[in-house]
Amino acid sequence: MVPHFTVAGNGHDSNSKLGEPSLVVVDFASYADRKIFPENIKLEIRCDGVPAFSGNALLLTPQESGSEGSTAQFLEAQIPIQQFAKMGSAREVKINLGNKVFQLSPEDIKALRAMSDYAPLPHSSVR
Repeated sequence: MVPHFTVAGNGHDSNSKLGEPSLVVVDFASYADRKIFPENIKLEIRCDGVPAFSGNALLLTPQESGSEGSTAQFLEAQIPIQQFAKMGSAREVKINLGNKVFQLSPEDIKALRAMSDYAPLPHSSVR
């Protein structure tokens, strides 16, 4: 799982006002010895037992992902920044990706919190 977003401004300068991203793109990668995702799949994220996001993860074609000739597969989902921020403020985060369930470690959640701190949420004060 690799989340990423782009904001205008300088994240290294605490005096720089950063733009507000509306979405966080989350990439999921599988390097199994066989293809395990037949198509786009359902994505659900639960934070402390409460649904925080539900949508689809889109299966990229081998040409789009640069994985031609291999069994590697890549899925992409767009999560609104408010739901992404919930992941970083939760004590427990479970990600259901199709029929697979992943529980994030406390270190993973801490990293998501640090990432979401780079950009202010819409209608919030600058962090």
